Amino acid sequence: MEFKIEHQPVFTSLTVELQSGEVFKAEAGAMVSMSPTIEIQSKKQGKGLGGMLKAAVGGEGLFATQFTASGGAGEVVLAPPTPGDIIGFDMTGNTLLAQSGEPTWPAQMNLSCRRRDR
Repeated sequence: MEFKIEHQPVFTSLTVELQSGEVFKAEAGAMVSMSPTIEIQSKKQGKGLGGMLKAAVGGEGLFATQFTASGGAGEVVLAPPTPGDIIGFDMTGNTLLAQSGEPTWPAQMNLSCRRRDR
């Protein structure tokens, strides 16, 4: 999986290039375009009714979109819902402190998040 950030700093877009079988998830409604080899599936956020309510109250969407390169290699182009910038951050062996909640901007499926209260 490779990615390319373009049109910075305000109307930034993210192009994710997938090899056959690769999967990632992103915020619902973030997709601008995709190759015909990409399969889309909506997944609910949070675990159970309590998790869904927490996501809704916390400002997260109730659903995320899962993209799978099932018909061969392809690409997905994403953009944030409001004008802004995008940065890439390699999470290998790193910790990122951010607002609470599940990441809904593009994430590989094996990215795990856990909450740590202050």
